[in-house]
Amino acid sequence: MESARSMLYSRDISLDLWAEAVNCAVYLLNRSSSTQTKDVSPYELWNGQKPALQHIRVFGSEGYVHIPDERRRKLDKKSVRLILVGYENENYRMFDIESGKITISRNVHFNENNIPVLRKHTTSISITDEQEQREGIQDIPFSPGDNQNISESSFESVETQEDPNDVTYQPPQIISEDDERNITLRPRRKRNEEANFIELDVPTTYEEAINCKNSNKWKEAICEELESLKENKTWKLVNRNNEKTVTSKWVFCVKRNSDGDIERYKARLCARGFTQTKNVDYKETFSPTTRFDSIRIILSLAARENYELQQFDVKTAFLYGELSEDVYMEVPEGVHAEPRKICKLIKSIYGLKQSSRCWNRKFSSFLTTYGFEMCPSDNCIFVGHFNNYKVILILYVDDALLLSKSKSILLHIINDLKQSFKIKEFNLNMFVGMEITKNDGIITLSQKQYIKQIINRFNMSDANPCSTPADNNVILKKNDSESNINFPYREAVGALMFLSTVSRPDISYSLNVVSRYLNNPSKDHVNAVKQIIRYLLKTKDVCITYNCNKELVGFSDSDFASDIDSRKSNTGYIFMMNGGPVSWASRKQNTVALSTTESEYMAASEAAKEILWLRQLLIDIDEPQLVITLCIDNQSAIKLIHNPIYHKRTKHIDIRYNFIREKVEQNVINVQYVKSSNQLADFLTKALPSGKFILNRDQVLNIN
Repeated sequence: MESARSMLYSRDISLDLWAEAVNCAVYLLNRSSSTQTKDVSPYELWNGQKPALQHIRVFGSEGYVHIPDERRRKLDKKSVRLILVGYENENYRMFDIESGKITISRNVHFNENNIPVLRKHTTSISITDEQEQREGIQDIPFSPGDNQNISESSFESVETQEDPNDVTYQPPQIISEDDERNITLRPRRKRNEEANFIELDVPTTYEEAINCKNSNKWKEAICEELESLKENKTWKLVNRNNEKTVTSKWVFCVKRNSDGDIERYKARLCARGFTQTKNVDYKETFSPTTRFDSIRIILSLAARENYELQQFDVKTAFLYGELSEDVYMEVPEGVHAEPRKICKLIKSIYGLKQSSRCWNRKFSSFLTTYGFEMCPSDNCIFVGHFNNYKVILILYVDDALLLSKSKSILLHIINDLKQSFKIKEFNLNMFVGMEITKNDGIITLSQKQYIKQIINRFNMSDANPCSTPADNNVILKKNDSESNINFPYREAVGALMFLSTVSRPDISYSLNVVSRYLNNPSKDHVNAVKQIIRYLLKTKDVCITYNCNKELVGFSDSDFASDIDSRKSNTGYIFMMNGGPVSWASRKQNTVALSTTESEYMAASEAAKEILWLRQLLIDIDEPQLVITLCIDNQSAIKLIHNPIYHKRTKHIDIRYNFIREKVEQNVINVQYVKSSNQLADFLTKALPSGKFILNRDQVLNIN
């Protein structure tokens, strides 16, 4: 009943629908795991298989139900707007506000952010806040100037004199003593819905954290976060005076190492930034992040030059950013304050729309003042020269990687950083999702743990492994019938996309194809995604290896009209440096090519754009390579690049693809012919037979 009550009031739905809400709550609880059932849902215990969850939507959401052709005339509307109140197997129970009838349908398009008003009046609820005393949980005072670390043993009762600007750790939150508040419930607008299904054993609320079986760990994490907020002077308490405020939420997670073991319990106080208003409490939000291509290029150089590597992160990084706007926040849970007090934010806090931008500007300004120069081609790469040693710094939000031939220089820089920021150093093993190993001038990149997570997430651990990520005898096409699959297709493609982007070019083509059918996947499309995962099951230990001294060289290739639905061709290019790939892409071309020459020419032009960026990055990090070779296996395309002769068969080609001619004439790009058997981009344009695919993959990934 508690779940049903929450569902009704959170969406302001009439209590007349209480029975629908109860049935819906039971439906969801039967499909939710718990510690009482050993992390298995009741549905799975009863049926012996995991429940389908991809059809779950937010209770009370607005949905447009399709009206079949036979039930409407020519100019009648094709859908009707109804409200989701429950489920019938995997169909939806939709409520008609006007008629009061329930319609059962599967063909529904939802708008989960729009909350319809179902009542003609709002409901006023009187709530009394009472101070709850729990065993082992007492106040911890926070007074300005205190710098001592807080540990679990600090949970002791301490009497202090009240200071209106002081913040106190107070579980649970005390707003006032026996103060009755009237709250008017109104429909919430444009708020992102919180996830219904989360990682097991990680609390989702402050109350859960301080009362769960690992509460001591979470209390320690909460104290650490509040200590950081106080030390950074993140806010000051002011009297409420009709200011627009944002609310906050505690977010909890565990940080794991490359072996999957818990390394740290983390608690983060986050502002609900989605309640901010543009030009009122924020203006600009953009903040750069480094490209994985940049990281791979620099790591390939580190292998060649045998650089020392030092990884670190900045603890509570976003709290260092300085706000230029006036932002006010409600007093968060765990902080004791007088009634009518709110927090005026002085520094940025996690969750604000501008927090990432404020932090990036703060740290970038420090680095440039210290002596680093920001690379124009990638604003998160910094290069400096100290005591005749070159130092490169890669910044990815609050994680950083330092590289230089001198270990002492790196340690000196980190010690200087510690004077201004809280720095935690790590042995290099995991950086932004990449597992990195370095040994005697050899650097490898892999994502073994991430692949294992994908396999377990989609229940493929018992599947049959296969040798290729795509079947060269299967051609996928658009599904014209209604999708009726029981597989989280979009989630699987999204999870694989990150893997393809970071360390596995060998699945790029397969992923490029299956990502075209996200809206209405068929069984064939699902089987194609599962084949990628089955391939990863067999090759999870495959990695990129950098171990030699070779200049940057590119390969571009194309198929011809392979997409059955649009007859567009597929572009593939890959750039190799110091033994391994540093940049690659596989994508469908934007226009229809009329010949293989044209499709190869268009692919080469796309590769040329990537060459210019790679060339500039190498210049920025003081590793210039003025001429970069691009290998193509089509003689006609090469002739078309070298000889811009007007011809009736090529006159129609979009002028933007002629960009490569200019760069060849300027001696920026050197186009060379390569045999098809040596075309390393071949597996980025088509599904190859097993033997050819494995040979191509091993050449690219430097697998002996």
